[in-house]
Amino acid sequence: MGKKTRKEPTPKHTHRYIKIGGKYTAIWKCAKPDCKHFVYLAQENVIIGRYSECWGCGLKFIMDEMAMMDDQPQCFACRNPEAAELDIDKILREKLAAIQSEDKPESEEV
Repeated sequence: MGKKTRKEPTPKHTHRYIKIGGKYTAIWKCAKPDCKHFVYLAQENVIIGRYSECWGCGLKFIMDEMAMMDDQPQCFACRNPEAAELDIDKILREKLAAIQSEDKPESEEV
């Protein structure tokens, strides 16, 4: 009798979701070649809040409802390039400076 071989587990990775199939048979599946992970469209709420690789930039992001509207989900920066170009650090520095100037006590007169 031959020895039973055990299937090798899929290496841990971040899934790269893609929506495939027809109107009633659509599924979300991982597009990586060695991964067999999939989720039926009727259960797609389990994907919300999970990490996925962006189809635009390849970085890891958290899936949200907006990303799931596309067949190949993208992160916020790839979906909204003009919003991603905002200089958040500059905005925060300006706000912090404004708050600090309001909190600074006026010089006491003697």
